[in-house]
Amino acid sequence: MLRVAAGVLIIGVGLVTLGERLDLFEPGYSGSGWPLVALAVGFARLAAPCVDHQGRSDSRRLAGWLLAIGTWGFINEYRVMGLEYATSWPLLVVYAGVDMVWRGAAGRHARCSPPPERTR
Repeated sequence: MLRVAAGVLIIGVGLVTLGERLDLFEPGYSGSGWPLVALAVGFARLAAPCVDHQGRSDSRRLAGWLLAIGTWGFINEYRVMGLEYATSWPLLVVYAGVDMVWRGAAGRHARCSPPPERTR
């Protein structure tokens, strides 16, 4: 149920942001805080157990991507070193390459293992 609520919230934020960008309406907030959402979810995924309830161990990788996108968003929104969306998108390509190299070099040993079973 929590995933559904989070999904609906994300859809709503996306639609409001799209409406603002298309000048359909003015929501009355600054859209420059969106990277904070990506960073918060990324840190939450990083703190979560490695293996989710379906047995997938991609939690750390998703956390890395969310942190990268959130950082990239802040760089663009606040024009760090003069970068903006049109000029900084190669940073995401660089991160994709780093991610591929990291996974290739680490191999199977870098995968998270399930939390230890509790003994009685």
